[in-house]
This record gives sequence, C-alpha cells and structure tokens, in this order.
Amino acid sequence: MGDWFQPGDMAPESSSLKSTYGWKLSYHARQQAARRGIDRRSVLATVADPDITYPQKGNVIMKKGMLALVTDPDHRIVITVLLAGAKPWNDADCRAAFAS
Repeated sequence: MGDWFQPGDMAPESSSLKSTYGWKLSYHARQQAARRGIDRRSVLATVADPDITYPQKGNVIMKKGMLALVTDPDHRIVITVLLAGAKPWNDADCRAAFAS
C-alpha cells in the first residue's frame, strides 16, 4: 500500500517526527507528492504537528502552512497531498511553492 516510515528515515534531530513512525503514504499520495515537488519531510512534519485538523467525508484533513493532507488516521495512511489555499492551483504552482 505504501512506504512505512521507520526510525532512521529521518535525521536524528527529527525527534518531533517520532509520532509518524508507522504512517504510510498511499500509492496515490506518493505519486502526487512527487508530481507536486513535496518532500517526505514536509509530509511527516504535517502529520506530526498540523496547524489545523478537521474531519471531512470520513477522513481527516491535516494542514500545516501551505500543505494539506487527506489522511485516514485510524489506519495511519496519508491518502493524498495538496496545496492548501482557497484559490485554484495546479501542480506547477505547488512545485514552485515547495521549491527549496
């Protein structure tokens, strides 16, 4: 179904990400993150410490900064990754927003 996040996936200074161990990215989430230029660290940081969470259609939306995740926390799965915001966007806008 997706990659498991294990200890050692992140640098030692990422102790705040320990709560993300066992979370998976669905195949779709991995594809969309790659297309949109969103790295694993950003996804994990959002799961570990979202600014906002709210239920939607049986899932939970987690937002941190410009990143929004659709998640299934009961099964510890990130379903997809999106650029948070009210105005329409495309993959190129997302890549630009997350460019290092």
